[in-house]
Amino acid sequence: RSSGDFDVETVVRRLDAVQAWTKAGIMIRESLHPGSAHAFALVSSGKGAAFQYRAANGGTSAQAGIIPGLAPFRLRLSRRGAQISAFARAEGATTWQPLGTITTTMGSSIYVGMAVTSHDVTRAASATFDFIAITGIS
Repeated sequence: RSSGDFDVETVVRRLDAVQAWTKAGIMIRESLHPGSAHAFALVSSGKGAAFQYRAANGGTSAQAGIIPGLAPFRLRLSRRGAQISAFARAEGATTWQPLGTITTTMGSSIYVGMAVTSHDVTRAASATFDFIAITGIS
């Protein structure tokens, strides 16, 4: 768990191509409940890098921004007060591309971690992450 303003960053080095929306990345969540507010900077196996989120508990999940490409991708989530922004940078690129910003109802203390989903209930997926770095945690 972490609280306050922070940046979290990772590199998704490899991702199984189970389905086009098989995805891996960094996620922050208000709780571990399935309907929890969340923000997810991700790379998919067939759609590119994207920002998916649920701004309020029990709300509808949505997507903002997509950058074509495949892993490896460097991903970053930045939290500043009630705003969460997502960024992606393809392998070899030198500048971050914004994926979107949301205003959320998440409390000050939240969960931060890596997430992988296959989008196929009959097959598991796996991903390789190079690292996770969290800065600015209070």
